[in-house]
Amino acid sequence: MGSDTASRAEHLTYLNLSMTVVPVMDLVPVLNAALDLETLKLAGLATLTDLHLNGLTRALFEGNDSTLPLAWRQSFKIRHTQINATSLTPILQKLDNLPLSQNAISMEEGFRVGYSS
Repeated sequence: MGSDTASRAEHLTYLNLSMTVVPVMDLVPVLNAALDLETLKLAGLATLTDLHLNGLTRALFEGNDSTLPLAWRQSFKIRHTQINATSLTPILQKLDNLPLSQNAISMEEGFRVGYSS
């Protein structure tokens, strides 16, 4: 994903990269540009690890007001990845816009953290 892709992402509302091998840090410009993003799906993303999620979280808030919540308002899917609950805490604190519902952010069967619609 290059800067051209990021420049076209401003009105993006849905991004499904599940089961791909997109380098996680290449998502930073797109996620920073996608101000209307409501749904982000990274389930089974082969490159999503604790280290990469921490780097992604830092990069998303570097130079930004870290008190602002992310705009993802409907869902954030990260099932079947290599991340653990501890690594999720910083980014979940920024997802204040997700409504409470029965469908939780799932990392694997039976383990649920956070909420999505």
